[in-house]
Amino acid sequence: MAKQFEDDRPRNNRSGPYDRQRQRDRPPVDEPEDIEMRLKSLIIKIGDKASSDLKINLTKMAGILSTDYQKFPETVASTFKSCITELPMKTAVYGTLLGLLNAKNHEVTSRLFDDIVAAAKESLAKSEWQKVKYYVRYFGELVNANVILPAAYLDLLNDLLAAVDEPNLIISYADCMVYIVLAALPWVSRDRLSLCRYRQTNDVLIVR
Repeated sequence: MAKQFEDDRPRNNRSGPYDRQRQRDRPPVDEPEDIEMRLKSLIIKIGDKASSDLKINLTKMAGILSTDYQKFPETVASTFKSCITELPMKTAVYGTLLGLLNAKNHEVTSRLFDDIVAAAKESLAKSEWQKVKYYVRYFGELVNANVILPAAYLDLLNDLLAAVDEPNLIISYADCMVYIVLAALPWVSRDRLSLCRYRQTNDVLIVR
């Protein structure tokens, strides 16, 4: 019976790594590197285990980033970008996290988003197609999280597909763009895309 009562305790009374991190929001001045490494670890590990606490942990993580981004902007940005391209199985997790952060601190979200966009452009310029695919997929999740407008996302997809209409068409490049777009579309909510004009959506789907 005692165990049953323990299990029925309110979840916000349970302590986890994100609670302990918040308790350390004012770290000793002589331990900045330790705090930085713990922050990086929390970003990487978020969503590793599917549990009912994931929503709570994401909300707490968004609060931590809102506070600590100013202290370690480069670490947060580089870790986020690595997670997007190296942990694609958690694309939805990191999309939701940025959406929650956007609700708390739009300025931090904007700076972090700009870093991610710059990394995506760099990968495109270097023909790093796998990374480009993961970034475009992630941007689709940001549509779901109300960080990117659906119309802006469709404009991005159309820009990628513009290679198909170029006079000096490079077949391999065009194939990559078509594949990346088709691979990304299923990650975007149909309800979100339905907010766009029919013609704008059809421009992406129409056979060129």
